[in-house]
Amino acid sequence: MGEPVKNPSRKTDLAIVGLLAAVAAVQYFASMAGYAFPGESARLMAVWSGLDAAPFEAHPLMAFFFRFLGGNLLAPVSGVVAVVCLYALVSRFIRDRVGGECDERFAAPAGRVAGLVAAAVFMLAPAVRESASHLEPRLFSVAWLLASATLLFPLASAPRKIGWLIPGLIGVALGLGGVDSPVYLLVLPLFLLAVQRDLHERWRVRGDEAV
Repeated sequence: MGEPVKNPSRKTDLAIVGLLAAVAAVQYFASMAGYAFPGESARLMAVWSGLDAAPFEAHPLMAFFFRFLGGNLLAPVSGVVAVVCLYALVSRFIRDRVGGECDERFAAPAGRVAGLVAAAVFMLAPAVRESASHLEPRLFSVAWLLASATLLFPLASAPRKIGWLIPGLIGVALGLGGVDSPVYLLVLPLFLLAVQRDLHERWRVRGDEAV
């Protein structure tokens, strides 16, 4: 038997993701502050490092990751994660929409172009570049939100025996995020609609196949 056919589209997507991650990492780590940035960043760093006390735990999810990375490292890491996830989400969304309306051959290229443009604009935006230079709760929230959204990808294709786990994982991710920021509670209805739509499509396709 011959060798299994490789998926060139997947390889292209992985290459683009790797390139975006490398460019974002070089840019963000090169500009990372080597000191406690004045303001909220310095206050959070002092509290989480045990040098100061606070009446309550602010951003506990972010504090958990800070204990592993320390200093300002969490900022550029959040920026890289946000860039990669944004590309994945936009490219997948455009690919699905275009693929359902016209020739499938144009779906993947259209998705990649849209994803690259969205990721590049986000990565080079002055506000994002500044946030990625020091400990920044808002950039971490964006990265966690985008990463949570990528959990929707396997929802429609997961085996039925484990498919129910994915909505649970999405709920856990949003619940943890909601402890850090009310933004997650605002987008919760959108996630619920997306889960309901994907599950409905999944069972409809499985039902058609059974017939």
